[in-house]
Formats: sequence, C-alpha cells, structure tokens
Amino acid sequence: MMDRFADMDLIGKRVRDRRSELGMTQSELAARIKVSASFVGHIERGEKIASLDTMMRLSKALEVSMDWLVWGGQRRCEGEECPLFRELSTLLSAYGLDRRE
Repeated sequence: MMDRFADMDLIGKRVRDRRSELGMTQSELAARIKVSASFVGHIERGEKIASLDTMMRLSKALEVSMDWLVWGGQRRCEGEECPLFRELSTLLSAYGLDRRE
C-alpha cells in the first residue's frame, strides 16, 4: 500500500464525530454532499479517499474548515482566513479552475 500524506483514519474520525455532533445520519450527510451513504461510511472508516470536491462539500455540510477536516487545525474559519482554503484557491486558479460553492 502506498504511503499517504494525510491520515485517512483521523480524517474519517473527524467526519464521523462532527456528523454525530450535528445529529446527522450517514444517509443525510451523503445526500448533502451528493455521494452514497456507503461512501460516507468508507470515508469515516478511513478506507477511501474523498476527492477535493467532495472534501470541500464535506467541509461545508459539516460547517467546519477544510484545515480542520484534513489536519485537525482551526475548526472554524471563514473564506480567505482559512490557510488551506487560500492554498486550494491558489492551486485551483493556477490550473484555470474556478472555486465551486
């Protein structure tokens, strides 16, 4: 198995814990982020990697920062004050892609 930069088990735990805090089922979260409930389960167990687009939708649905989801950093930040948001926006712009809401 290839080494991963991010700890998928910790990302999954943060997703599961935050979803539970919000009183959301896996099915409800899946509907909000436009994936299957089984895929949410795979993410929560650290078995599958979500795409950048899915991670952005997770961040929005769970009302947390991308930085917190991926690294466990600052839990809440808005727009450009989030370091990871700024980095992702720069990266997307470099490839001529627009940020999706």
